[in-house]
Amino acid sequence: MRERWARRLALLTCLLVLGLTAAFAAVRNLPAVMAVASPLAVDPAAGEQADATLLAQGRQVYDQNDCAACHAIAGTGSPRSPLDGVGSALAPAQIREWVIGGDSVAEDLSPRALRAKQAYRSLPPEQLDALVAYLSSLKD
Repeated sequence: MRERWARRLALLTCLLVLGLTAAFAAVRNLPAVMAVASPLAVDPAAGEQADATLLAQGRQVYDQNDCAACHAIAGTGSPRSPLDGVGSALAPAQIREWVIGGDSVAEDLSPRALRAKQAYRSLPPEQLDALVAYLSSLKD
C-alpha cells in the first residue's frame, strides 16, 4: 500500500514539475514570439502625424545607406545597436543628432562611429528629414 502511494506521489510530483516548466517556458518566451509577430512596430499616432510616403522614403534612405551594417530593426541587421523603440526614447531632434554625429553626442561615440555618422551630414535635407521621421516612428 505504501509503495502504491509513493509511486502516485512521485508521478504527481513529476507532472507538477513538467507543468511548471512548460508554464515558465511559455511566459519567458512570450516577448520573442510577439517580436516575430510584428516585425516593425510603428506607432499608429506617428503614422498619422507623418506622411506615409515620408516614412517609406525614410526606410528607403535607411536601406540605401546600409544602416543595417551597424544597426538592427526588428532583429534584421547588426544586433550591436538595435533601433527598436528609438522613437519612444528620443525626440526627433535627438535622433537627428545621433544620425549625423552632432556635437551633443560626439563624446558618446567612438572615433570610428563618429566619422561614419558625420558622413550623413552630406545627405540632402529631405532625405535626412525622411530618415528621422522613419526612425521616430519606431516605438515600443
